[in-house]
Amino acid sequence: PDLPAQRGGRAMLPEPAAADKATLSFLTLARFIAPLALTDMIVDLGEQFLNAGIAHRGNATLVLAGFGLAYSLVKLFAGLLVEMKPVGLVLVDSRHARWAVLRTLFGCFAFSFVIFFLLSFTALGTYTIEKFHRTGPEVAAITYNAITHLAFFPLLDGLALLHAGILLRHGRHADTVAMASMVDIGAQAITVIFLLITGYGTGLFLPVTATYMGVTARLAICLHAYYRLVHGKLPREGEQVLTPRQVLSFVWPLALVQSAQRLSRPVVNLFVSRSYQGPQGVAVLTLTYPLAHLPYGWLNEIKPIAPAFCKEPNQIREFSGDIQKIFKFAVGCCAFSLMLMFLCFWTPLKTIVLENLIGVSSVLADGTTVPLMIFTFFPFPVSTRAFLTSWTTALKRTSVLAPSAIFRLIAVFTACFTFPHLGVDGAAMGVAALLCGFVTECCVVICCFSYLKLRLLPREAALARTAEAASLLPDEPASPVRAGSAQVAGQAGGRETA
Repeated sequence: PDLPAQRGGRAMLPEPAAADKATLSFLTLARFIAPLALTDMIVDLGEQFLNAGIAHRGNATLVLAGFGLAYSLVKLFAGLLVEMKPVGLVLVDSRHARWAVLRTLFGCFAFSFVIFFLLSFTALGTYTIEKFHRTGPEVAAITYNAITHLAFFPLLDGLALLHAGILLRHGRHADTVAMASMVDIGAQAITVIFLLITGYGTGLFLPVTATYMGVTARLAICLHAYYRLVHGKLPREGEQVLTPRQVLSFVWPLALVQSAQRLSRPVVNLFVSRSYQGPQGVAVLTLTYPLAHLPYGWLNEIKPIAPAFCKEPNQIREFSGDIQKIFKFAVGCCAFSLMLMFLCFWTPLKTIVLENLIGVSSVLADGTTVPLMIFTFFPFPVSTRAFLTSWTTALKRTSVLAPSAIFRLIAVFTACFTFPHLGVDGAAMGVAALLCGFVTECCVVICCFSYLKLRLLPREAALARTAEAASLLPDEPASPVRAGSAQVAGQAGGRETA
């Protein structure tokens, strides 16, 4: 292939093709999101496959509980590394920017590694795992061991997500990113089957090995695709010099929102376990959440659309052009997801899936009726939040998303305390509390979006126009009267000196 043109010692990106300059179509957006949405569903199914592999070995209950708790804690305390995909999608426009992000990533990993060490070998872990989560000594020991073995997983995951974001930004290689995630799940499945057949999958060895094999395969594909498709086309330096401080200021609100979302479900499980239904409510909630997440979870893949397709800052600020087309596409995705939810959970298809395919008892299936009906309304806040997150990410104003995380947790706690007094209990209470958290978060994001679009951006645009007009004005010539006065004063000063 032809080498990129050289100018001033820096590799220049090729001119955009005519197709990129054409009007954005719904078919293009559908082709972009389809592999990502399919991958999201496959990942949900892959996690259940890993759990099934653990369940076929001895001490399955203890290993499931310990590994699940360790995995959730690792993902929680590595929040910045989990959000590297939008960083690569928005900030990496040159090789220098990629190197700045890599330095930030390794610094965040060092900080997370210290936290993992404290959780595994100090009293912080004892308080967090044994006292706060109320685990027994056997589950706690497995959790400590799992955290130690999973310490390097966030680094590999962050590197894979970073280069996945770069692939989506430069060339929109959504199919390659989706293939990498599918290979991740395939590698886990092959590892689980091999270890079960050979008899080596005892204890934590099976889930830890399968997890590392999957993320390593995904990272290898993302790195290979990056160096093959993108690296040679990136300029050495971008329009602006990116620093680790700028990377952190961009990513910390996204990590805060993600942490709040990860905390919501454990909080709900805690209140449901202490409710009247107790363990049965937790069992129903554990069954319904992954099942309900399939028809609406893929709506989160709307987030990378605006940064990938909208390169005109004026269109993003004015909410016009391609942004309006993406908004209409998000509305269509919400309607499609809502139709799937009604089809799956308001018809006899629900009973067929639960009793015939999954094999749960009729009593447990009846307990999922109300929670699944409540889940039906999740596409409204999820799609709205995903689109506004996409818009603010493309605008590089992620800080406006930070308040929504705090209000989400407040809403979840308030709902969990209030609903039992209103007669809502068990899994229905938990799902309703999650819906309150989603709706509250969505409303706060809408308020912040309105302030940013109607007040802050017009004010900044007016200041920019004023500064530009002032810079274009010619220098003011000296007034003749002032010039004559200055000449007389100079002559008088000369006589005094003489």
